[in-house]
Amino acid sequence: MNKINTPCIVFDEDRVKSNLSVIENLTIRTGVKFLLALKAFALFPTFVLIRPYVVGATSGSLCETRLGKEELGGEVHSYAPAFLASEFDDIALNSTHLIFNSLSQYAAYAKRALDLKPDLSLGLRINPLVSVSTRKEYDPCESGSRFGIRFSELREILENIEGLHFHIHCENTSCAGLELLFATIEDQIGNRLNKLKWLNLGGGLVVTDKDFDFENFVALIKAFKSKYPHLVLYMEPGAAYVWQAGYLLTSVVDIIEAEGTKTAILDVSFEAHLNDTLLGWRPSIVGASEVDADIDNHNLYKLGGISCAACDVLAEYAFKKPLNIGDQIIIEDALHYTLVKMTCFCGTLPPSIAIKKSNGEIQYLKAFSYSDYKNRLG
Repeated sequence: MNKINTPCIVFDEDRVKSNLSVIENLTIRTGVKFLLALKAFALFPTFVLIRPYVVGATSGSLCETRLGKEELGGEVHSYAPAFLASEFDDIALNSTHLIFNSLSQYAAYAKRALDLKPDLSLGLRINPLVSVSTRKEYDPCESGSRFGIRFSELREILENIEGLHFHIHCENTSCAGLELLFATIEDQIGNRLNKLKWLNLGGGLVVTDKDFDFENFVALIKAFKSKYPHLVLYMEPGAAYVWQAGYLLTSVVDIIEAEGTKTAILDVSFEAHLNDTLLGWRPSIVGASEVDADIDNHNLYKLGGISCAACDVLAEYAFKKPLNIGDQIIIEDALHYTLVKMTCFCGTLPPSIAIKKSNGEIQYLKAFSYSDYKNRLG
């Protein structure tokens, strides 16, 4: 890794293959059809690895719909909190499944969608008000959420609706939420499921994590399918495909000490390139641990980003040895929700992107330049 110029996000091919084998196993044992949620991971040059293990993609915009169709193929399930009138026709024509977030969106667009593409499968997003997300700021089922139709609004299965979409998880490894979701579905609309063709159980369940409740997942799916064998079940993880399968290589460019606090300035920006860290995500760092107030920590450093934003900093980490200018810092699990969110805030260019091949070769995919920054704005 020391031969790679930093900053660089590295896609580890062997780690991804290991995750994909888990997806394949679950597909074989349960019959669930897996989709790739492009909102979490859209590095399309790597889709050649992922394509055999999915039936298609889920999208949240026209850009994602086109990318899914062009680069992944298969089914494209499109959903948005509200479709834009200027994009709707193109989204419908490039999708195989179209999911409405509200009854008003259904009323506005369902007939038009089928006029444009008669074989389009229409669905509704349902908010079952089942809150199991591990991170409250990403809970799609909180009270007052803008996501989905409540069961109380769904007095009947509407005309031309073939499926329902649910999303309750965020980085969950327990299947307790899935069990509760199945129970809620049966309680609320069990007698109407015979009118449907498919259910999408959403994403956020990290099926490739080492702590995932694999056998319970298989048992729950099989039990539900035994009651409703006519239903096709979809899942749409995004992070799971690349979970713990890549890292961000960055270097210390300066060390600032003030009022007893040492900050290692890195050659990346948390604000621009890892902005989920500002919402509470604490990434693991090779050779370091989060500070524990109950033990005597040595070599404490905050990690500061390269931008001028005051918030562009991570809280303290305890390193095994003192840091020096030029040292390389390896931030783990840096593939999902990073590449899709990176900006050029403050003119900071995103890290380059590379693949670590199974044979150890490093293949560079992308290096950003001034033109990438400038052309975004004019």
